[in-house]
Amino acid sequence: MQSDTYIPRRLDDQWKLGFWDADVAFPFVFALFVGYLSSSKVGFALCASVGLFLSRWVSRTKADKHPAFAMHWAYWALPTNPLTGLRATPPSHLRRMVGLTCGTRTMDFERHQNDLRVQRKANRTLGAIVALLSLCQLLSLGVIAGMVGSERTIIVPPSIDKTFWVTRDKASTEYLEQMAGFMTWLVLDVSPSTIDWKRNVLLNYVAPDRHAAMKTQMDLEADRLRSNNASTSFLIQQLTANDKDQSVLVIGRLRRQINGSDVGEPETRAYQTQFEYTGGRVHVRTFKEVPYGQASQAHQTRLGAADPRAVVR
Repeated sequence: MQSDTYIPRRLDDQWKLGFWDADVAFPFVFALFVGYLSSSKVGFALCASVGLFLSRWVSRTKADKHPAFAMHWAYWALPTNPLTGLRATPPSHLRRMVGLTCGTRTMDFERHQNDLRVQRKANRTLGAIVALLSLCQLLSLGVIAGMVGSERTIIVPPSIDKTFWVTRDKASTEYLEQMAGFMTWLVLDVSPSTIDWKRNVLLNYVAPDRHAAMKTQMDLEADRLRSNNASTSFLIQQLTANDKDQSVLVIGRLRRQINGSDVGEPETRAYQTQFEYTGGRVHVRTFKEVPYGQASQAHQTRLGAADPRAVVR
């Protein structure tokens, strides 16, 4: 008889998520969901910590109480709804029994049943409304989370005054000239208050394999400008583009200031910008200064070519 009888020990156990009861795990799981929507490592860690603290608090609160303490508390303290209602008990707001006379406890079951039907119908309606609103709220949170940190700013040269063409791996000289002027403005027209913003804009155009080197170079330049309270400005005088190697030679006058005062006379300088056009997007590979004499000679040579592509400003 004993060997043929099986008595389950955990027939009435609460639902579990892993090793936790569902009501204990809910705050932590919900906090993880909110942290994921925040799209931030700091926000995720903060939400996870708060959720873990709340789960531990719920676990300690119900330690010496009935395992379904959270469900019983929700049934008694919260408004009647399908989530907190219990099948074997009337709605929690019906807390007075009718028909108590002379110490004999009787219940007007017909009236009670009518009240239950009315309340259950109202609860179903309210439950549907709450579920719909909750779904809309979750969808709104998802949309907001998708938008956070994913804004895209498309930046083009400040002015486009020429037509140009592009192919799969090459851009026309007109396009290179426009972009070279824009890059020169980002690199050489800087001050302590604008260097950080212009650096970030420029790095969006840098080729992936050159990103780290270019960022280091501009960080050093930013530190130098801030330490000396210096600024530079560059007046472009000549632009010479070469569509064969996708490079542009820029010649102009560089003006330097420290604490608002000029440092010497403006100097004629030459810079070369090397581009590559891949995947329908232009990337900057290098932006470097070249000797002015060599640059001027190269500029004159290209001006004398059969199909010159030079701009003199």
